[in-house]
Amino acid sequence: MTAPGTETGTNSALRPGAALAALAGAQFTVVLSTSIVNVALPAVRDGVGLSDSGMSWVVNAYGLAFGALLLPGGRVADLLGGVLTERLGWPWVFHALAPAPR
Repeated sequence: MTAPGTETGTNSALRPGAALAALAGAQFTVVLSTSIVNVALPAVRDGVGLSDSGMSWVVNAYGLAFGALLLPGGRVADLLGGVLTERLGWPWVFHALAPAPR
């Protein structure tokens, strides 16, 4: 009797390097998105007229919204599958990136 997932002839070999790469990629994405917000702060400050404390609120609100939506998004992907979740999510991304009407 063998342990589950250790049968010979199957493609179920454990790859600890793949898990590390996935976690490192996810962490890189989080750091990159937060860095983008910090780079955009001067333009936001000039456009909206924020004070220093207002800029701090922008960074903290972004981090809070990112974290608050990350866990439910992962749960939705677990329930619906990654491909369907991605197909449902791209229209929202394009809508968010669309230029504002003038």
